[in-house]
Amino acid sequence: MKTLTPLLTATAGVVSSSVVLGMTPVFAATFQTTFTLDSPGGTPFIDTIVFDWETDITSGNVTKSDLTNWSYELFGMGSSVYSETVVLDGVVQPIGGVSRTIDDIQFDFNLNTLNWSQFYNDFPTV
Repeated sequence: MKTLTPLLTATAGVVSSSVVLGMTPVFAATFQTTFTLDSPGGTPFIDTIVFDWETDITSGNVTKSDLTNWSYELFGMGSSVYSETVVLDGVVQPIGGVSRTIDDIQFDFNLNTLNWSQFYNDFPTV
C-alpha cells in the first residue's frame, strides 16, 4: 500500500490490457484502484473507494482528458454506499442530475510509476 495523503492508501492494478486488431496493436487498459482510508468515517461511513478506469495512453501521466471511462464505488464496512460513473465513452457525466464538464474533475495517474498525483470528483470527503 502506498500512502497518497494523510487520509488515503492505495493499490493499483491493470485488469486488462492491449488488444490486437489485424496488424495494428491497439492499447486499451482497464485499471482498478482501491483506496483504503487511513481515517475512515463520515455519514454514511466510508472506509474504501474503488476506482475502475480505462485509457488508451500507454505510458506517462494519464490525465482527465485521457480517460475513456471512469467510475467509482464507495464502501463502508464491506457494503456499497454509493457509486457513480464520472466519464463514459470519453464524456463527463452529470452528478446528481447536474451537468459538469472536464474542468469540474481532476485525474492524474502516472503509468510509469503506478502512482496517483491527484483525483477530485465533487465528493467533499476525498
